[in-house]
Amino acid sequence: MIQMAKSIVKIKDYYKYLPDLKESWLLLLIMILGGSVLGGVVSVFVTLFTPSLYDWSTAISYPFMFLPPAIFIYFRVKYIRQGDSVPFDDPKFGRVGAPLFFLLLIPMVLASGVIIDPLSELLTMPEFFKKFLEQVSQNRLAGFVSLAILAPLMEEFFCRGIILKGLLKAMSPAKAILWSALMFGIMHLNPWQALPAFLIGVILGWIYYKSRSIWAVIFIHFLNNSVSFLILVLFPYLPADATLRDIIPGDLYYYVYFLSLIVMSIIILIIKKCYDQVISSQIQSGN
Repeated sequence: MIQMAKSIVKIKDYYKYLPDLKESWLLLLIMILGGSVLGGVVSVFVTLFTPSLYDWSTAISYPFMFLPPAIFIYFRVKYIRQGDSVPFDDPKFGRVGAPLFFLLLIPMVLASGVIIDPLSELLTMPEFFKKFLEQVSQNRLAGFVSLAILAPLMEEFFCRGIILKGLLKAMSPAKAILWSALMFGIMHLNPWQALPAFLIGVILGWIYYKSRSIWAVIFIHFLNNSVSFLILVLFPYLPADATLRDIIPGDLYYYVYFLSLIVMSIIILIIKKCYDQVISSQIQSGN
Protein backbone atom coordinates (compact mmCIF):
# COMPACT_ATOMS: atom_id res chain seq x y z
CA MET A 1 0.00 0.00 0.00
CA ILE A 2 2.84 2.39 0.88
CA GLN A 3 4.61 1.56 -2.38
CA MET A 4 1.39 2.20 -4.32
CA ALA A 5 0.94 5.55 -2.60
CA LYS A 6 4.49 6.52 -3.52
CA SER A 7 3.86 5.65 -7.15
CA ILE A 8 0.90 8.00 -7.45
CA VAL A 9 1.85 11.28 -9.09
CA LYS A 10 0.87 14.22 -6.93
CA ILE A 11 -0.39 17.49 -8.35
CA LYS A 12 2.73 19.25 -7.13
CA ASP A 13 4.84 16.82 -9.13
CA TYR A 14 3.30 18.32 -12.27
CA TYR A 15 4.86 21.66 -11.31
CA LYS A 16 8.18 20.16 -12.40
CA TYR A 17 6.89 19.46 -15.90
CA LEU A 18 8.24 22.30 -18.05
CA PRO A 19 8.13 21.24 -21.71
CA ASP A 20 10.55 22.85 -24.12
CA LEU A 21 9.57 23.82 -27.67
CA LYS A 22 10.07 20.33 -29.10
CA GLU A 23 8.04 18.64 -26.39
CA SER A 24 5.34 21.32 -26.61
CA TRP A 25 4.85 20.50 -30.29
CA LEU A 26 4.74 16.82 -29.36
CA LEU A 27 1.99 17.53 -26.81
CA LEU A 28 0.01 19.42 -29.42
CA LEU A 29 0.41 16.59 -31.92
CA ILE A 30 -0.72 14.03 -29.35
CA MET A 31 -3.76 16.17 -28.56
CA ILE A 32 -4.69 16.74 -32.21
CA LEU A 33 -4.24 13.15 -33.35
CA GLY A 34 -4.99 11.05 -30.31
CA GLY A 35 -7.43 13.51 -28.75
CA SER A 36 -9.45 14.03 -31.91
CA VAL A 37 -9.80 10.28 -32.43
CA LEU A 38 -10.73 9.62 -28.81
CA GLY A 39 -13.15 12.55 -28.68
CA GLY A 40 -14.74 11.42 -31.95
CA VAL A 41 -15.17 7.86 -30.66
CA VAL A 42 -16.81 9.13 -27.47
CA SER A 43 -19.11 11.43 -29.46
CA VAL A 44 -20.19 8.57 -31.75
CA PHE A 45 -20.70 6.30 -28.75
CA VAL A 46 -22.93 8.89 -27.05
CA THR A 47 -24.92 9.47 -30.26
CA LEU A 48 -25.48 5.77 -30.95
CA PHE A 49 -26.14 4.45 -27.47
CA THR A 50 -27.69 7.45 -25.74
CA PRO A 51 -29.60 9.38 -28.44
CA SER A 52 -31.27 11.52 -25.79
CA LEU A 53 -27.86 13.04 -25.04
CA TYR A 54 -27.11 13.92 -28.67
CA ASP A 55 -27.10 17.66 -27.96
CA TRP A 56 -24.61 17.03 -25.16
CA SER A 57 -22.27 14.88 -27.26
CA THR A 58 -19.79 17.72 -27.81
CA ALA A 59 -19.71 18.70 -24.13
CA ILE A 60 -19.26 15.07 -23.09
CA SER A 61 -16.58 14.21 -25.64
CA TYR A 62 -14.60 17.47 -25.46
CA PRO A 63 -12.62 16.71 -22.25
CA PHE A 64 -11.53 13.38 -23.75
CA MET A 65 -9.52 15.29 -26.38
CA PHE A 66 -7.10 16.30 -23.66
CA LEU A 67 -6.81 12.82 -22.14
CA PRO A 68 -3.99 11.53 -24.43
CA PRO A 69 -1.61 14.44 -23.64
CA ALA A 70 -2.59 14.16 -19.96
CA ILE A 71 -1.57 10.48 -20.00
CA PHE A 72 1.70 11.37 -21.72
CA ILE A 73 2.42 14.03 -19.10
CA TYR A 74 1.51 11.61 -16.30
CA PHE A 75 4.15 9.09 -17.34
CA ARG A 76 6.63 11.82 -18.21
CA VAL A 77 6.30 13.35 -14.75
CA LYS A 78 6.89 9.99 -13.06
CA TYR A 79 10.44 10.03 -14.42
CA ILE A 80 11.23 13.62 -13.48
CA ARG A 81 13.17 13.31 -10.23
CA GLN A 82 14.85 16.70 -10.09
CA GLY A 83 14.10 20.07 -11.60
CA ASP A 84 12.51 23.44 -11.06
CA SER A 85 9.04 23.57 -9.59
CA VAL A 86 6.68 26.15 -11.09
CA PRO A 87 2.97 26.02 -10.11
CA PHE A 88 0.26 26.45 -12.75
CA ASP A 89 -1.21 29.28 -10.72
CA ASP A 90 0.85 31.55 -8.50
CA PRO A 91 -0.83 34.95 -8.89
CA LYS A 92 0.96 38.15 -8.03
CA PHE A 93 -0.97 41.18 -9.23
CA GLY A 94 1.65 43.80 -8.41
CA ARG A 95 0.56 47.40 -7.91
CA VAL A 96 -2.60 46.88 -9.97
CA GLY A 97 -4.17 44.61 -7.36
CA ALA A 98 -6.49 41.70 -8.05
CA PRO A 99 -9.86 43.59 -8.04
CA LEU A 100 -8.71 46.27 -10.51
CA PHE A 101 -6.83 43.72 -12.58
CA PHE A 102 -9.89 41.53 -13.14
CA LEU A 103 -12.04 44.61 -13.68
CA LEU A 104 -9.70 45.79 -16.45
CA LEU A 105 -9.98 42.41 -18.16
CA ILE A 106 -13.66 42.97 -18.95
CA PRO A 107 -13.27 46.01 -21.27
CA MET A 108 -10.06 44.44 -22.61
CA VAL A 109 -11.98 41.37 -23.77
CA LEU A 110 -14.77 43.46 -25.31
CA ALA A 111 -12.30 45.74 -27.08
CA SER A 112 -10.15 42.88 -28.38
CA GLY A 113 -13.25 41.15 -29.72
CA VAL A 114 -14.14 44.22 -31.77
CA ILE A 115 -10.55 44.70 -32.98
CA ILE A 116 -10.13 41.08 -34.09
CA ASP A 117 -13.65 40.77 -35.57
CA PRO A 118 -12.79 41.88 -39.17
CA LEU A 119 -10.54 38.84 -39.55
CA SER A 120 -13.69 36.70 -39.70
CA GLU A 121 -14.54 38.29 -43.04
CA LEU A 122 -11.27 37.15 -44.64
CA LEU A 123 -11.96 33.41 -44.47
CA THR A 124 -14.92 31.06 -44.86
CA MET A 125 -16.36 29.37 -41.79
CA PRO A 126 -15.94 25.56 -42.09
CA GLU A 127 -19.09 23.47 -42.34
CA PHE A 128 -18.34 21.42 -39.22
CA PHE A 129 -18.24 24.59 -37.13
CA LYS A 130 -21.53 25.79 -38.61
CA LYS A 131 -23.07 22.48 -37.55
CA PHE A 132 -21.62 22.94 -34.08
CA LEU A 133 -23.22 26.39 -33.81
CA GLU A 134 -26.52 24.91 -34.96
CA GLN A 135 -26.19 22.33 -32.19
CA VAL A 136 -25.51 25.14 -29.72
CA SER A 137 -28.72 26.88 -30.84
CA GLN A 138 -30.73 23.72 -30.30
CA ASN A 139 -29.51 23.19 -26.75
CA ARG A 140 -28.23 26.44 -25.29
CA LEU A 141 -27.25 24.97 -21.95
CA ALA A 142 -25.06 22.29 -23.55
CA GLY A 143 -23.62 24.91 -25.87
CA PHE A 144 -22.80 27.24 -23.01
CA VAL A 145 -21.12 24.45 -21.07
CA SER A 146 -18.99 23.56 -24.10
CA LEU A 147 -18.08 27.10 -25.16
CA ALA A 148 -17.88 29.04 -21.91
CA ILE A 149 -16.98 26.42 -19.29
CA LEU A 150 -15.08 23.47 -20.73
CA ALA A 151 -13.14 25.27 -23.47
CA PRO A 152 -11.67 27.94 -21.15
CA LEU A 153 -10.77 25.42 -18.47
CA MET A 154 -9.26 22.70 -20.66
CA GLU A 155 -7.54 24.92 -23.22
CA GLU A 156 -6.01 27.33 -20.72
CA PHE A 157 -4.58 24.65 -18.47
CA PHE A 158 -3.14 22.99 -21.58
CA CYS A 159 -1.89 26.02 -23.56
CA ARG A 160 -0.92 28.42 -20.79
CA GLY A 161 -0.65 26.26 -17.66
CA ILE A 162 1.46 23.57 -19.36
CA ILE A 163 2.91 24.74 -22.67
CA LEU A 164 3.52 28.44 -22.02
CA LYS A 165 4.77 27.76 -18.50
CA GLY A 166 7.41 25.44 -19.94
CA LEU A 167 8.32 27.71 -22.86
CA LEU A 168 8.88 30.65 -20.50
CA LYS A 169 11.57 28.54 -18.87
CA ALA A 170 13.16 27.58 -22.19
CA MET A 171 13.23 30.91 -24.06
CA SER A 172 12.54 34.64 -23.92
CA PRO A 173 9.02 35.73 -22.90
CA ALA A 174 8.24 37.21 -26.34
CA LYS A 175 9.17 34.00 -28.16
CA ALA A 176 7.36 31.86 -25.61
CA ILE A 177 4.15 33.88 -25.94
CA LEU A 178 4.26 33.81 -29.75
CA TRP A 179 4.98 30.08 -29.95
CA SER A 180 2.21 29.23 -27.49
CA ALA A 181 -0.21 31.52 -29.36
CA LEU A 182 0.67 29.80 -32.65
CA MET A 183 -0.02 26.40 -31.08
CA PHE A 184 -3.28 27.74 -29.66
CA GLY A 185 -4.34 28.80 -33.15
CA ILE A 186 -3.35 25.50 -34.77
CA MET A 187 -5.19 23.60 -32.06
CA HIS A 188 -8.52 24.90 -33.44
CA LEU A 189 -7.87 22.91 -36.65
CA ASN A 190 -9.33 25.42 -39.12
CA PRO A 191 -8.07 28.72 -40.57
CA TRP A 192 -11.31 30.60 -39.77
CA GLN A 193 -10.67 30.20 -36.05
CA ALA A 194 -6.88 29.86 -36.14
CA LEU A 195 -5.96 33.46 -37.00
CA PRO A 196 -8.23 35.14 -34.41
CA ALA A 197 -7.21 32.45 -31.89
CA PHE A 198 -3.54 33.28 -32.50
CA LEU A 199 -4.12 36.97 -31.71
CA ILE A 200 -6.24 36.16 -28.67
CA GLY A 201 -3.53 33.69 -27.66
CA VAL A 202 -0.97 36.51 -27.70
CA ILE A 203 -3.17 38.51 -25.30
CA LEU A 204 -3.74 35.47 -23.07
CA GLY A 205 -0.04 34.68 -23.06
CA TRP A 206 0.92 38.24 -22.16
CA ILE A 207 -1.58 38.32 -19.30
CA TYR A 208 -0.32 34.97 -18.00
CA TYR A 209 3.26 36.18 -18.28
CA LYS A 210 2.39 39.30 -16.29
CA SER A 211 0.08 37.86 -13.67
CA ARG A 212 1.16 34.22 -13.38
CA SER A 213 -2.55 33.59 -12.81
CA ILE A 214 -4.16 30.69 -14.67
CA TRP A 215 -7.56 31.88 -13.45
CA ALA A 216 -7.03 35.27 -15.06
CA VAL A 217 -6.63 33.73 -18.52
CA ILE A 218 -9.50 31.33 -17.86
CA PHE A 219 -11.60 34.38 -16.97
CA ILE A 220 -10.62 36.13 -20.23
CA HIS A 221 -11.37 33.00 -22.25
CA PHE A 222 -14.70 32.63 -20.46
CA LEU A 223 -15.69 36.23 -21.18
CA ASN A 224 -14.65 36.01 -24.83
CA ASN A 225 -16.59 32.81 -25.48
CA SER A 226 -19.58 33.99 -23.43
CA VAL A 227 -19.87 37.14 -25.55
CA SER A 228 -19.85 35.00 -28.70
CA PHE A 229 -22.48 32.73 -27.19
CA LEU A 230 -24.61 35.73 -26.17
CA ILE A 231 -24.49 37.17 -29.71
CA LEU A 232 -25.54 33.79 -31.07
CA VAL A 233 -28.51 33.69 -28.70
CA LEU A 234 -29.60 37.33 -29.09
CA PHE A 235 -29.33 37.37 -32.89
CA PRO A 236 -30.56 33.93 -34.02
CA TYR A 237 -31.64 35.30 -37.41
CA LEU A 238 -28.07 36.15 -38.40
CA PRO A 239 -26.01 33.64 -40.40
CA ALA A 240 -23.46 31.64 -38.45
CA ASP A 241 -20.56 33.52 -40.03
CA ALA A 242 -21.98 36.99 -39.33
CA THR A 243 -19.62 39.65 -37.95
CA LEU A 244 -20.14 42.71 -35.78
CA ARG A 245 -20.48 44.75 -38.95
CA ASP A 246 -23.77 42.89 -39.49
CA ILE A 247 -24.96 43.90 -36.03
CA ILE A 248 -23.65 47.45 -35.56
CA PRO A 249 -25.22 49.74 -38.19
CA GLY A 250 -23.46 52.17 -40.53
CA ASP A 251 -20.73 54.49 -39.35
CA LEU A 252 -21.39 53.53 -35.74
CA TYR A 253 -19.31 50.41 -36.38
CA TYR A 254 -16.22 52.51 -37.18
CA TYR A 255 -16.70 54.68 -34.08
CA VAL A 256 -16.97 51.53 -31.95
CA TYR A 257 -13.86 50.09 -33.60
CA PHE A 258 -11.84 53.28 -33.02
CA LEU A 259 -13.01 53.45 -29.40
CA SER A 260 -12.01 49.82 -28.91
CA LEU A 261 -8.48 50.58 -30.12
CA ILE A 262 -8.22 53.42 -27.60
CA VAL A 263 -9.60 51.31 -24.74
CA MET A 264 -7.27 48.41 -25.54
CA SER A 265 -4.23 50.70 -25.68
CA ILE A 266 -5.09 52.38 -22.38
CA ILE A 267 -5.57 49.09 -20.56
CA ILE A 268 -2.30 47.68 -21.87
CA LEU A 269 -0.47 50.82 -20.76
CA ILE A 270 -2.08 50.69 -17.31
CA ILE A 271 -1.09 47.07 -16.79
CA LYS A 272 2.39 47.61 -18.20
CA LYS A 273 3.04 50.71 -16.09
CA CYS A 274 1.56 49.56 -12.80
CA TYR A 275 2.32 45.86 -12.93
CA ASP A 276 5.28 44.18 -11.26
CA GLN A 277 6.89 41.89 -13.83
CA VAL A 278 7.35 38.76 -11.76
CA ILE A 279 6.86 35.67 -13.86
CA SER A 280 10.04 35.70 -15.92
CA SER A 281 12.33 35.85 -12.88
CA GLN A 282 10.24 33.23 -11.09
CA ILE A 283 10.33 30.72 -13.89
CA GLN A 284 13.91 31.34 -14.93
CA SER A 285 15.11 30.99 -11.36
CA GLY A 286 12.81 28.05 -10.66
CA ASN A 287 11.22 29.65 -7.58
